[in-house]
Amino acid sequence: MSGEGKYIWGDGRIYIGSYKNDKKHGFGKYSWANGRKYIGFWENGKQNGYGKYISKNEFGEFITQIGFWNKGKRIYWLNDSDITSLKNDENIKKIFAEE
Repeated sequence: MSGEGKYIWGDGRIYIGSYKNDKKHGFGKYSWANGRKYIGFWENGKQNGYGKYISKNEFGEFITQIGFWNKGKRIYWLNDSDITSLKNDENIKKIFAEE
């Protein structure tokens, strides 16, 4: 499958976004059953590029972090000055536009 699609796993995980050759590829939103989310870019089925990670802290409050992934592994979190310097980057704009 290539194009746009939605897949729901039996355990409650959901992916909505772009596919290429039956793998997550391009921009997409992935949600875990516990409420965590990754909204960002994929390549060959793995998180790759900029993404927004939403999770709960120890107080049960949702927190949002922006990071950079390579082949499914987070390489680093962006700090506020990184985000400010990238504010005109189309990929950063795209992940901020989605929730």
